[in-house]
Amino acid sequence: MTAPKGGSRVMGALLAFALLVPIGRGLLRGGFDLVSAGPYEARRNAAAFLGLDVRQVSARVDQIVGPTSPLSLGPSFLAERPFGADFWYQATYAFYPRRVVPSSSHILEIRRTGGLNEGALLGRIDDQRSLVLLGPSEPSPGSAGVTETEPDPWGIGVAAASVLGLGLLVRVLLRRSRRSIMEAILTGALALGIAAHLATWLQVPVPWRWLSALGVVVVALAAVQGRDHALRAVARCWTRRSPWGLLPLLVALLPVCRAWLIPPTEWDGRFIWLFHGAQLHFSGFLDVAESATLTPLQPTYPLLMPAFFSFGSTWREGFNERTAVLLGVLLHASVVAAIGRMTMSRMGAARGALFTSLCAGLSMGRSAEAYADGLLASTLVLEFLAFERAATARLGWLALACAALTKREGLPLALIVAVVQRGFGEWRAAAAWLSPALFHVFWSRFIGFSHEMDSPRLPLDLVDLMSRIYLIARKAAGVVARNTLYGVAAIGLVTLALRPVAGAGTAASARRVAVWQLGFLLITFLVTPQPLAWHLDTALSRLALHPANFAILSGFAAWHAAARSRTGTPGNPGGPAGGSGS
Repeated sequence: MTAPKGGSRVMGALLAFALLVPIGRGLLRGGFDLVSAGPYEARRNAAAFLGLDVRQVSARVDQIVGPTSPLSLGPSFLAERPFGADFWYQATYAFYPRRVVPSSSHILEIRRTGGLNEGALLGRIDDQRSLVLLGPSEPSPGSAGVTETEPDPWGIGVAAASVLGLGLLVRVLLRRSRRSIMEAILTGALALGIAAHLATWLQVPVPWRWLSALGVVVVALAAVQGRDHALRAVARCWTRRSPWGLLPLLVALLPVCRAWLIPPTEWDGRFIWLFHGAQLHFSGFLDVAESATLTPLQPTYPLLMPAFFSFGSTWREGFNERTAVLLGVLLHASVVAAIGRMTMSRMGAARGALFTSLCAGLSMGRSAEAYADGLLASTLVLEFLAFERAATARLGWLALACAALTKREGLPLALIVAVVQRGFGEWRAAAAWLSPALFHVFWSRFIGFSHEMDSPRLPLDLVDLMSRIYLIARKAAGVVARNTLYGVAAIGLVTLALRPVAGAGTAASARRVAVWQLGFLLITFLVTPQPLAWHLDTALSRLALHPANFAILSGFAAWHAAARSRTGTPGNPGGPAGGSGS
C-alpha cells in the first residue's frame, strides 16, 4: 500500500528543512568570519608565525646575506617554546628559496631582552624576546626570492584561462568532444600535474610561462571562433530552472571569498602544500637533493595541487600565496559545480542542491586552508557519479587520474570507487589512467624518499589491537559529535543498513564505497607508526571526509528512490541525461 502523496511531500519538506539547518549555520558562521576578518598580512603573521612579521624579517636578511647563502637555527631554538624545533618548518617556508640548513655561517638566534647585544636585529617575537642574525655581512647581499600575498586578479584570470585552454588543446589533439566544461578543466589540471611530475622525475624545470601562454592563445582562438561549447558552458555551470540551484552556489562562494580575504593558517596547508607550490615556482620541479633534506615536508606527496598553486604565479617573480589558494578553491568549486549539475538532473533539483551543498560544506573549507583533502573528497564523488552513466564515463576516468595525483591515499580511494562502479573488467583502463600516480610511488621509493606509512607498525598482540580499535572508535565518535554534517552521514549509513530501499542502486553502490573506505581508514590507523592519538587528532577529521560524502550520497539516493517508488515514476535511464550534467 502506497503512502498518500500529500504525506510524502510533507515528510520530504520536513527532511529538506532539517538539512537546511546545518547548511544555514555554516553559511552564517562563514559570513561572520568574513565580516570580522582583519588585514590579510597581519592575520597571516599572527596565526602562522606567532606574530612575527616574516616579510620584514626576510627583507632584513636580504640586506645582509647573499642570495645563495643559507641560514641555520642556533641552539636557543632548542630551549625556547613555542618557537623551538617547530620554527624550522616556519623558517623553511618563510625564507624559501633561501635554504635553512643544519649548519651555516649565518645563524638565527633568539635574544632575550637585557642579554648580549650581538647580531643584527630582525624582528621582535614579543616583549621579552627578539630574533637576531649572527654572522658576517656579505659584500653582495640580495634576495633569493619572495613570497607575496597581494591580491592579483590578473594572475588568477590568466591562470584559470590557461588551464581551460590547455584542457581544450589536449582534447582537440586527442580528437575528443569539447562539449563538457568539466572534462576540459580536469584535463587541463591533469596536464599541469603530469607536467610537474615529469619535470621532477627528469629533474628539468617546467616551462610554466610557455604553457600559460599556449593555454591563453587556445582560449582566445576558441572565443574568437565562437564555436566552442565549453566556453559557453562556463556561464551555465550553476544555472538551473529551479531556484534550488542558488543554494550550492552560495555555499561554494563562501570559501572563494574566504580564500580572498583570510589567509590559510593550518599546518599542512602552509608548510607542506604551499611549500611544494613554492618549490615548483622557483625551481620548476622538486629538486631531489633539496627534498632529501626535507623529509618532514613530505616530498613523496603527489604534485597536482602544488602545480596548480604554482601556476597562478607564472608571470610573477615571487610566489603569490593568496593567488595559489584561491586557484585551488576555484578548481574545487568547478568540481562541486559538476556534482551539482549531475545530482540535480538525476535526483531532482531540491535533493541534488541539498546534497551538493552538504558536500561543499564538508570539504571546501579544507581547500580554503590550502589542504588537498577537500578537493580529493569531491573528486571522488564526481568520479562515482560520472561512472554511473556511459555518456560521462570518460569524465570518471579523468576524475580517477586527478584523484590519484592529488594525495597519496587518493590512489587506493579512487581505485575503490572504480571497482565498485566499473568492476574488475576494465582493469587495463584503470591501470592506464593510474599509471602516473603508480609511477610516482615507485619513483619516490627508488630515489630514496620516505613516508611514515612505508614502515607500518602492526599491533603487538590482541590486547594492543583491541586498545587501538577502542581509541579509534572513541575519537571517531568525538568527530561525529562535534560536526553536524558527519552526524548526518552516520545517520544515513545506519538508516540504510537497517532499512534498505528497493531499487536504490546508487544508494547501495555509494554505501559499499563508504564501507570500503571506512575499512581502508581503519587499517591505516591500526598500522600507523605515529603515536595513534596524535595521528587521529590531526588526520581523522580530514580523512573522514571521503566515507562521509558517500554515506550522505547513499542517503540522498535512497530518499530519491523511495520518493520515486511512491509516485510510480521510473528512474532516469543511463545515457545522454548524464552527459548534460558534466
